[in-house]
Amino acid sequence: MLYLGLPSQHFAMNTEIWITILGLAIASFGMRLAGVIFVSRLPQSGPLARALDALPGCLMVSLVMVMMMKGGFTEWFVGICVLLSAIVMKNATVSMFLGVGLIALLRHVLGGI
Repeated sequence: MLYLGLPSQHFAMNTEIWITILGLAIASFGMRLAGVIFVSRLPQSGPLARALDALPGCLMVSLVMVMMMKGGFTEWFVGICVLLSAIVMKNATVSMFLGVGLIALLRHVLGGI
């Protein structure tokens, strides 16, 4: 048993905890392994391949649009700035970092955080 100065029943590393940790580790590794195995079976061309290529962008747009619809002027302003930066720079990663930094700055300056 692990003892940290408190009664042992609070910090006992019993069998159930180790089984849980082992089970979660196996599940996590299994999901990663399944991804590696099944990605080779995905189509490389055709409509499904085009849909899967568009999926990350669609998910990002849907997440941003939900925040814009629930938000106010600040969210709309940042959303438009990110859209314009994505069009001009053609770099989604830079646009995402710009959006995160800009919304954090504006919320801090305008008192939203």
